[in-house]
Parts: sequence; C-alpha cells; structure tokens
Amino acid sequence: MSQKHPQSWLHLGQTALLSTALASALISTATAEPSTAPTAFLPEISITASPLTSDATQLALPSQAVEAQTLAEEQPNSLGTALGELPGVTQSGFAAGANRPIIRGLDNFRILVQENGVPANGASALSEDHGVPVNAASADRIEIIKGPATLRYGSQALGGVVNVLNNRIPSAPLTDTTGSLSATVSSVNNGHQESLKIETGADFGDSSNNISLHLDASNQHASDYEAPNAAGVEVNTATKSQSVAGGAAFHFATGYFGLSASTIDSQYGLPAPEDPDEPITIDMRETRINTKFVFDDLGEWGNSLTATLGYTDYTHDEIEGGLAIGATFDIEEWDGRVEWLHPAIGTMEGAIGLNGFTRDLAAGGEAEELIAPAKTNSIALFLFETLPLSESLDLQMGARAEHVEVEGTAFDTATLTESARSRSFTPLNASLALVQSFGEDWVASLNGQMVQRAPDALELFTKGPHHASETFELGNADLNVETAYSAEISLRRYSSPFTFEVSAYASQFDGFIYKHLTGRTCDHDYVSCVAAPTEELSEALFVQRDAFFWGAEAQAKWSLLTTSEGVFGIDGQADFVKARFTSDAAGSGNVPRIPPLRYGLGLFWETDNVNARINVLRASKQNSVADNETSTKGYTLLNANINTQMEIGNHQLDIGLVGHNLLDDDIRLHSSIRKDEVLQPGRDVRLVLTAHF
Repeated sequence: MSQKHPQSWLHLGQTALLSTALASALISTATAEPSTAPTAFLPEISITASPLTSDATQLALPSQAVEAQTLAEEQPNSLGTALGELPGVTQSGFAAGANRPIIRGLDNFRILVQENGVPANGASALSEDHGVPVNAASADRIEIIKGPATLRYGSQALGGVVNVLNNRIPSAPLTDTTGSLSATVSSVNNGHQESLKIETGADFGDSSNNISLHLDASNQHASDYEAPNAAGVEVNTATKSQSVAGGAAFHFATGYFGLSASTIDSQYGLPAPEDPDEPITIDMRETRINTKFVFDDLGEWGNSLTATLGYTDYTHDEIEGGLAIGATFDIEEWDGRVEWLHPAIGTMEGAIGLNGFTRDLAAGGEAEELIAPAKTNSIALFLFETLPLSESLDLQMGARAEHVEVEGTAFDTATLTESARSRSFTPLNASLALVQSFGEDWVASLNGQMVQRAPDALELFTKGPHHASETFELGNADLNVETAYSAEISLRRYSSPFTFEVSAYASQFDGFIYKHLTGRTCDHDYVSCVAAPTEELSEALFVQRDAFFWGAEAQAKWSLLTTSEGVFGIDGQADFVKARFTSDAAGSGNVPRIPPLRYGLGLFWETDNVNARINVLRASKQNSVADNETSTKGYTLLNANINTQMEIGNHQLDIGLVGHNLLDDDIRLHSSIRKDEVLQPGRDVRLVLTAHF
C-alpha cells in the first residue's frame, strides 16, 4: 500500500463553496419539492414483485426498497454499496468499481439486475471483476425481491431480483419542469460525484394527450481509497465514470408508449494485482435502448397489456499496465417481454406473460483463451394468479415453462481438444403461497416453490486463464439444470409505533452449480496446472453438488417518542444464512463465500426538516469455510448521517453529512474472493448537497 492522500479533505472545503453556488442557482429555478415528512414505515410499494398489487403487505415473497430520499442523502457509488447493509443482502466487494449485490448467499447467475424492468446485468455475472453497468446515483428507487422470483423473470432470478427504477420512460404524465442537482465529496478516496436530473412535460390536443421528457447525467471520480488504521491506500482502487440518459413518453387516454436511451462509461482498477508492475484497469462501456408500451384499458379483454423491448451493447476491456488491452468481452443482447392482466375469472385475478432474450458473447485478446464466442436464446411462458379464499386469506399461484438453448465451444480435459457444442434445457417452475391478514396490522405468509435454472454459457464453456480474477476457469459442457425446492414463512407488522418483519427460509438444491477452487495452480494452459501453489492462477472448476441453504432475517422499527417536532426511535436488524453440500463428495461440506451472522441497532430522529441516525452493524467471524477457503474475522461497522432541508424561497436545498466505518475497522467480506488480499475502505466522511428545482 502506498501513502495516504495528503489532501483527503480538500474537496470538503471546495464543496462548501459549491453549496453557495447551488443555493444561488435556486433563485432562478422553478417549483421545488416539498419537505419530506417523518417516515412512518408504511407498507412498501413494489412494482417488481407482483403485477397485481402495489402493497407489499399482500406479497408472499419478501420485498425491500431503498427509497429516493435515502439514495439522495447517501449518493452510493455502486449497486453493492447501496444495498449491501440491508438484511439478507451483502456485496461482492471485489473492487470499488465492481461490487454486485449478493442475496442470501447467492450471486452472479442467480441474481437478476434490472433497470426499469429490463435486464441490466451486462457482463457482471460472468466474473466478480466485472462491474454492473447501472448508475445507482440516478435511481429514484431500488427494489429487491429476496428468494426465487423466476416465475416472472426467468432462470437468472433464482436467488432474487434487483430492480433499479429511474423513470427514464415517464410512467405518468408530467406538466411541470422539475429537477435536482447533486454534488458529493468523500474523504476516504478524495472523490467527488455530481449528478443532474430534469423532467418536464406538457399536454397537447385534448387533456388526455401528453408528452413527457426525462434527462439524467452523472460524473464520478475517486482516487485509490484509504485502508483502515493508517495502513496507506489500497493500490489500484481508483474509479471514474460518466453516464447520460434520456427518455420520452407519449401518454394518451388508455395508456402510453415511450423510448429511452442511455450510455455509461466506467473505468476502475482491480486491487492486489498478480503483477504489481502491470496492474489491471477495466474500461467498461454500455449503450442501452429501451421501449415500453402500456395499455391500461382493454375493456372486456382485460385490465392491461404491457410490452417492453430492450437492446444492450456492452464492451469490457481489461487494460494491463495502463497501456495494452489484454482482454475484451463484448455482449449484444435483446430482451423482450409482454404481460397481460387478464379479465377476472370469478374472484381470481392474474397475469399471463411471455418473455425471452437472445445474447451473443464474444471475447477478444487473452479473453479468447477463457471462452470462445457463445450464444444463448431463451423463451418462456408464465402465469401468476391470486385467488381470495376469504376476506383475509389469499392464495397466490404461479407457473413458468422456459426453453433455453446455449451454443459454444467445449474443452475436453482428457484429450485437450475443443469442439462445438449445443445444449438445450427446459427449466420448469411452480409456486404456491398463502397470505393471511390479521386485522389491519399483521400479515403472515407461507410459500413453497420449485424453481430451475439452466447453466450459463460461462459455466458450460470456459476453458482458460482469467487474469483479472487470477483464476484458471474450466466449465463443464455436461452440466444439468439446477433445481431448488424452497419454502419460506414470514410475519409482518406495519402499524406504528412498532413495526417489524421476520422471515425464515430453506432451499434444497439438486445439482447446485458453483466455482470450485481445487487448490491447484496454473499458468496459461491446462497442462501447466499443478497441485502446488507455484503458478499465478488458481484453478477453478464449475461443478455440481447437492446443497442445502437455510437462514432467517429480521428488521424492526420502534418509534419511542413522537412530538410535534418529530419522531425519535430505535431500529434493528439481523440476518444469517447457512449453506452446506449434502452430496457425498469429499471436502468440508460448506458452500464457499457464504456471509456470516450479522446484527445491528440504530437510533433515529426524524422531523420535517432534519433526519439523523446512527447505527452499528456487527458481522461475526466466519468459521464455516469451504475447501481451500480461509476463515474471516468479524468486524464492527459504525455509520451515522444527518440531513437537513433548507427552504430558499419556494425552493429546497438539502445538506447531508454521511459517516461510514467511523471506527476505521478492518473490514474483509467473506463473500469476496479477494478478501484475503484486499481491505474494504476505511473511515469515510461525505458531504452531500442537493438542490431541488
């Protein structure tokens, strides 16, 4: 590690000056957003979990959301950072620019990341060093569905769905011009981030016709971040990114259609390189175009019809030593979806849908040694139904049939030859759930599911070195469908002053696919692999074993004191997941990279103009390790923030101060494959300014 930044706090002073400029800018702007009232922990609104209801109390699957106010106050620089401290959610922590959410110990090909309902994984599921091409700072809301959500979203949602909502295709008519301008500086990495959002619209013709427009842009730059306890900086963790997006929607009496386009360009370093003289930097670029059609009134033909179509062009370059491009990954993908809310059949309501995608993966340079070009096609039919059994008891049912074809080049380790292979899979999924309400305060749910996932092209056809992750990866072209039998029970209370949610779950996996570290090391071809730590790359095989996952999550909020000035209270959370292999293969039996037990408490004060909280999250030591995996010590994470809203005329300026890891504790994430080499960031203080107009 190198020495610390000599001017880590310089940008704090610069942003204090910037606040004056932002306040001045408000004088000439239009209508401001109103002050935010104290939060009441009301039922979350979830458009991701169900096509039939927006009330989270009526959902069988547990859902969470990070709201616009929290996102604006904290300005997260990655999706993993935004979600990683929620109950049941952790982060991959590979690099500052490559940080995916992990849900209940599951990640990569089992977690589907979406933007406005359209898949947005890019190449992030292919490897831990690949970033998620989504700008978390531009989000209005991020929704998380924990547990198997494959019935509506397909095989890649076996572990859950993360849906980033940013209204780039305005879903409701706009008639005023509104927007926000934000600036953030951080001490831990001498970083700064700026973002802009503007929305406007106007009626034309009769009052039922409207054109609405959206624009957002962001810029982010950070140097290598400081490690805890005066250990210097974590080398090659600098990041920078820029994004621009725009969209438009035409609203008419019975619905709307719209189009959006976005581009993101991100560069970030990978810490602890195998060759310190040639550190690897990632240059990630993506262009995405989405369209959406919504018809809200179909008369006797049903309640609504929604269709989306998305196109993604993604490129990921791995630059060695700051000069030459060593490896390139290119992905071109089309995603389509149609969902019809059919007429009620007696008291039963439901939706029938069709969705599919086609994805072309190409690799260049050294990446050609890892995987040859591959193509995946998927088409699926699904249905989701709700049947009231009484005034307080609902039965929710779902089913999905999917056909997946994967084409690529397989490598035979016995003959050291390659051959073209084509695999076809038919994952089937079914679910059954009961949701019971008790008065207006309590909701209990019980659900069971059988879900299946087809292997990804990378799991089938990888065949060589991946220097960015320092692994030599070997797929298995004979992998079968992965099947999970899951059950979950939950109890929720959403009425103040005491609200809580607790859930327990279990999943039996038949043929769980995972990346197994063999303990062997390799150079640049398979014949170089030896049973000794003498080569640069760790051998990793994609294999299947039966496994059993189980765990629980809880969160609660108690408003202890409510006055005319505001609300003071306490909140808490806890989560754990255990995962062991149940087949008879030799080894420790533990599934790798499973997060430890976490628990925490917080205090909050909420008023019309000031929100403040302090919370501590304790992660226990993880001793349940897999083969060739080391234990990870626990840590204590202390965070605090305060946000105040100032009225300037008819406008609003938000000023926030956010502290993260205030104890400067050494944090290593057991879910990270680089946790033995890389510490997470040390103490960080951020100043966040947001002007609303």
